[in-house]
Amino acid sequence: MGLDVKENAVFFGALPGEVLLENKNKERAAYLGRILFDRGYEREQKDHVCPVCFDDTLQLFSDNRIKCPVCNNEGTISSNGGTSKVYIKPGSGNWFMSYDEAIHHKELLKGLKDEFLQKKEMLKQITSSYKEDGEWIKEKNKKQI
Repeated sequence: MGLDVKENAVFFGALPGEVLLENKNKERAAYLGRILFDRGYEREQKDHVCPVCFDDTLQLFSDNRIKCPVCNNEGTISSNGGTSKVYIKPGSGNWFMSYDEAIHHKELLKGLKDEFLQKKEMLKQITSSYKEDGEWIKEKNKKQI
């Protein structure tokens, strides 16, 4: 995918801005923002996570084969003395959804629209306080709608 992943974090929330309702998520988001442009930041590699996207959820197959469900790269896993070591080859996986999976995902997103509309004003109040923080990165030559 050509990304230089700095860190990985999981936030639970289906609606835009919903994760910022919890203080621990605000603190984690602030930390991620600080390291984003820190050229000297290097994440400590852990043996049990994907070295490409740093996710710790792996799909296991026979013969010690694994696949990362986040970045879709494949590799192997080994165990030595009760410790697991993940070996993943960057660029080994591609993301292609079947037509049926794409339609299912589309319908799921449509269902979230009603929930978002119910919470829209509350989420707008929470996220608007960040509007003037920092420097926003904008795409050059982007057509304004």
